[in-house]
Amino acid sequence: MNNTIKLATFIQNLNYGVQRKFSDFLDPQDSRKDVLVSIHKPTGKPKYSQVLAFKVMCWSSTVLL
Repeated sequence: MNNTIKLATFIQNLNYGVQRKFSDFLDPQDSRKDVLVSIHKPTGKPKYSQVLAFKVMCWSSTVLL
């Protein structure tokens, strides 16, 4: 198996450890958490519940990066 990472390599094809390092490099302070809780509906209420925000954060940390 070729483990060389090239410009055309998809993130989802990287192993978990490399994805995690890449995630930490791009978002070292987990700013996506702050973004999720700061999004509001036009009524002023939060668009995402804390439970949903937590699920999205878990998903993004394991799947996205």
